Amino acid sequence: MNKDILNSITVLSKKIKYHDQKYHEQDNPEITDIDYDEICKKYDQLIQQHPEFIYLERKLIGSSPSIQFDKYTHQKPMRSLVNGFTIKDIEDFINRTNKFLSLKNNMPLEIMCEPKIDGLSISLSYHNGILLNGVTRGDGTTGEIVTNNIKTISDIPHKLKKEYPEFIEVRGEIFMNKKSFNILNSTQEAKGKNIFANPRNAAAGSIRQKDIKILNERKLNFNADNAIFPHIKSNNWSQDNFGPIYIPKAGVTVKLDLTSLPYYKQIIQNYENNTAKYLNARCSQNK
Repeated sequence: MNKDILNSITVLSKKIKYHDQKYHEQDNPEITDIDYDEICKKYDQLIQQHPEFIYLERKLIGSSPSIQFDKYTHQKPMRSLVNGFTIKDIEDFINRTNKFLSLKNNMPLEIMCEPKIDGLSISLSYHNGILLNGVTRGDGTTGEIVTNNIKTISDIPHKLKKEYPEFIEVRGEIFMNKKSFNILNSTQEAKGKNIFANPRNAAAGSIRQKDIKILNERKLNFNADNAIFPHIKSNNWSQDNFGPIYIPKAGVTVKLDLTSLPYYKQIIQNYENNTAKYLNARCSQNK
């Protein structure tokens, strides 16, 4: 056994655990997402290069559920997205997908593209159209029940519209827009309290408040990105009710443009257009 490699893995593992706690549990990150991903990348590469340490492979998504909330086991695991910061990352993703599906690289591969909201992942369960509970992602398998808290968000309907199955689970992101974030931090500062590092952590910290009065003072939003029907067989539910298509029909808020693109160049163009749009928006806000 290579002790030097094991020591390096141990050091990186402690760093990842520390920053996971700062980000997911304390909602107070100390480093950027890019810096965090770089640490994780180094860790994963060491494991791949030294398969004798495969038992140390990272499996945890998010963080362990907080002890201050009741826990709930997801009907289906809530997965985490893999980050991509460059065009090469997108190319690698498409190539991996083609390889997994045994497709030729020049074959059109239809991919659903939309801007990513950096918020708190949430699962909303509806029974006979009535909101039953709201659960955070937690570690991907078990989350925190925050039903009373999410009911304060106007974007989340307490009852679905039109046709709906007996049981449906809507998944998306709870977030705070930049204007609300700036107002919140100004208020925190005026009261001599700690300010939030970014809107994502402000949203996560708000939804975990035990005092509903405090939560009502903060403006949160919700964007749905998918719906799953865990108790329905595919032949009993039409293709027109595929998750992202069904969501707006049910009266659930979708704030982002969802685009289906079959060709690599279109996917790259969509990525570049959204990046330019985001940068222009930031420049306008800073003027």
